[in-house]
Amino acid sequence: MNRKGLATIVLLLLINLFVAALTVSGLGIYGPPPEPPPNRDISAPTNPLLTDTNTYQVHGRLPVAFGGGEWAFPDDHLPAEQRQHIEAILDKNIRQLTAAGELDEPAATTAVTLSWPLRPADYLNDYGYHGIANFVDQNPAFPYQRLDYACGQRTYDTYNGYNHPGTDIFTWPFPWNRMDNNEVQVVAAAAGTIIYRQDGNYDRNCSFTGQPWNAVYIQHADGSIAWYGHLKNGSVTPKGVGETVRAGDYLGIVGSSGSSTAPHLHLEIHNAVNAPLDPYAGVCNALNPESLWAEQPPYYDTAVNKITTGVAAPALSSCSTPEQSNEAHAFNPGDTIYFTTYYRDQLGSLPSQYTIYQPDGSVYQSWQHTIPSPHYAASWWWWSFDLEGNEPQGYWHYEVVVAGQTFTHTFLVGTPAPPPPPPPPPAPVITVTTPNGGEVITPGATLTISWQTLLTTSLQVDLWKYNGLYSATLTTTLPLSGSGRLTWTIPVTTPTTLYRIRVTDVLNPVRFDESDGDFIIGILDQRFYLPAVHKLHP
Repeated sequence: MNRKGLATIVLLLLINLFVAALTVSGLGIYGPPPEPPPNRDISAPTNPLLTDTNTYQVHGRLPVAFGGGEWAFPDDHLPAEQRQHIEAILDKNIRQLTAAGELDEPAATTAVTLSWPLRPADYLNDYGYHGIANFVDQNPAFPYQRLDYACGQRTYDTYNGYNHPGTDIFTWPFPWNRMDNNEVQVVAAAAGTIIYRQDGNYDRNCSFTGQPWNAVYIQHADGSIAWYGHLKNGSVTPKGVGETVRAGDYLGIVGSSGSSTAPHLHLEIHNAVNAPLDPYAGVCNALNPESLWAEQPPYYDTAVNKITTGVAAPALSSCSTPEQSNEAHAFNPGDTIYFTTYYRDQLGSLPSQYTIYQPDGSVYQSWQHTIPSPHYAASWWWWSFDLEGNEPQGYWHYEVVVAGQTFTHTFLVGTPAPPPPPPPPPAPVITVTTPNGGEVITPGATLTISWQTLLTTSLQVDLWKYNGLYSATLTTTLPLSGSGRLTWTIPVTTPTTLYRIRVTDVLNPVRFDESDGDFIIGILDQRFYLPAVHKLHP
């Protein structure tokens, strides 16, 4: 063999060694082939908005453009070797925690009840934030042998024999933004003990990579175990193995760690002997007869998650990069406005009615739209309109009505009108006329107290000191509407100081009036005591 041939062989060997090293280190160019995508019925692509067939109520105000469609909801796949590794750790941890007295033996009579495992951040005010991608596959055969709890096919299997064993709840719209901004939290669906946790794994996956996920595993009092998977890297609860959680306690942020195509929560339930459970009760659920949900959501939970107005159509990314909503809430006459609606579980049998209202409540435009498919787990639709330069300024409203529910969004065109002046204050129902401040009355003298009123109920007359301290109740009287009058003989023991008269509605004590200023009861030394009293309460 010549030197050139030998050098070629050595170079090839070095390249192979380099590639093998990268594969072992997790940076492999080659390595095990990725798991094939899930098996779903694939129909010919359609774009129902290439031709706008909607009927518009107001002639001459047709949309400039329109678009949208179904959003490709996420799937996942936990490789068999990872599942076996996790189950081995769970078994070991359960034995150790039980031996240490940190984990009770399962109570067969205590059936777990699940609350909803997601919670929006406090600052998220959209109508909704999630949708259901996949239910548990009840049919162990594969491929194309899908069966969910309601005898539908909202689940999947793969050519390699993976039957989806959990419930996938995705965030929508803008799942990557929601993950980056920590907008949707994963919370414990039931109380229990943490028996394993995983964190530190990459969380922006968009395919079945085979990489490990971030997850929390909680055992409940009945021995069942909930797996919460695909959490955001670094977001997993700081609570450790052996610590307890209550229903609703924070576990992490929805992410896309592990073999996942987009951010979502994979919720998987196993009973005390590690048999899979489906939290949904239905005719085709052969795993458990009763629902595990405290309140089971409907199979199709049709609703609008978000409505926006914007300066351009939304830019929804297919993988990992942040989405651009292009939202705006204020426009000028002459602008082009994009009206976008984001759905979960949109059904072809439920048309949507769209209406744009002008500030005076009149209809700018109204139309109806129906999707060309029986069901979209997630979808979005937009229409853009050019406003004329003379359109009325003020607050407009965009309204969507679907499945008997009404969703609205308010936006501003032009400069908002100044707020109307506040209404004049209501006429006082009680007015104290005397004493009204500045009077000096000697103890033992007779004081005339008078007032005007619009009431015919009982009024209470009280004496109050200058510093807001109650002094005495003089009388309760039943006046006629108009003038009220009371004559009071001042006790000779009344302390010298400043006073006010208060007249109060007995039935509604928050309605009262009192003297506009202080008056004095007492015998005063004009050279000394009178200035001293005024100094107390100028």
